Amino acid sequence: MLDVAKRFVDVPPTERDTPDPFRYADLDLMLPLLKDAGFQNIETKEWRGKLPVGGGVNAETAANFAANDFAANESLRAAGETVFNEAKAAMAEELRKYEVDGVVMMNAYVHLVSGSAN
Repeated sequence: MLDVAKRFVDVPPTERDTPDPFRYADLDLMLPLLKDAGFQNIETKEWRGKLPVGGGVNAETAANFAANDFAANESLRAAGETVFNEAKAAMAEELRKYEVDGVVMMNAYVHLVSGSAN
């Protein structure tokens, strides 16, 4: 969705450790925080599969979720209602490619992390 938003507005790059939904995709950021918090015996596993975007909704609702909650939100809002709505429509168009039986399902890559606290 970020690529779609960039067709409408300039989106400032985010710093590596900026809070966002993908902040801990890099285990090098997450694991030291867990260790510093006292966790031990930390194990990670990778999972790849399909997940529903926005909690199992159609393309239009998922686009609304993406436009309102992802990194480009502030830039899209600042550009005005017309640009925001055009970007959201373009997001819905892109998400329709992944809609199955009325639910947007996209490939996901997830780290499953376990450990014990002191």
